[in-house]
Amino acid sequence: MTDFVDSNVIVYAHDAAEPAKREQALAVLSADNWMVSAQVLSEFFVTVTRKLAVPMSWHDASAAIDDLSARPVVPISSGMVARAVELAHANQVSYWDGLILAAAAEAGCERVVTADLNSAQTITGIAIHNPFG
Repeated sequence: MTDFVDSNVIVYAHDAAEPAKREQALAVLSADNWMVSAQVLSEFFVTVTRKLAVPMSWHDASAAIDDLSARPVVPISSGMVARAVELAHANQVSYWDGLILAAAAEAGCERVVTADLNSAQTITGIAIHNPFG
């Protein structure tokens, strides 16, 4: 099974201010069966350089994106944007979560690992897993 990992999991893996969540996120990322999208890389960069209590430097965040880019990265297309709008409306989730779901579906992932959606929920055949609770 291939997992699609949301940016919040990757952010927690880099956030020293949240040691318990960091440990859980690192456990998720230690597996070999996950991928991300261009959206996830973008959200990660903005969050770790602007929103953490101790922000990462642009250089360190850029290096982390280079490392993450060694994984399969789903590009965002106009068709995926349209699908995200549909998914967001049909499932009453944010547009951004709809885009995560659209990218995961496009890539054939069976599960999305995220802190943003309800764990044990299934949306369009994709299982949602929240590793933090």
